[in-house]
Amino acid sequence: MADHAEVDRTPLFVGVFVILVALTLASFWVANAENLFALPQTKWQVMIGISSAKAALVVLFFMHFWWEHSWKYLLTIPTLLMAVVLVVALIPDILQRRESYSDTRLNHSAAEEASITSK
Repeated sequence: MADHAEVDRTPLFVGVFVILVALTLASFWVANAENLFALPQTKWQVMIGISSAKAALVVLFFMHFWWEHSWKYLLTIPTLLMAVVLVVALIPDILQRRESYSDTRLNHSAAEEASITSK
């Protein structure tokens, strides 16, 4: 077997770390910004998008999926399929959750049309 030359990936990891810090600061700024978005849902969507980008960077570089060639598909595709199946399986349960509530619980639960409101 040929020896593989070790590549110094320190600058790459430092760069990814700096990007993660910047994304964390951006998430903090979005969370604390007043009147930045018209709807509170938009703020949460932006924060989830930033968090997803941070998670992707951690998985790709610090968990070494960027360099993994054969196992990454074997590990991620079944997990993704299971996540989709679980979400789809829970949809009927979520849609019909209020039908089995007692009167007391129904009186104190949020209305079906209730939207998320800001403070």
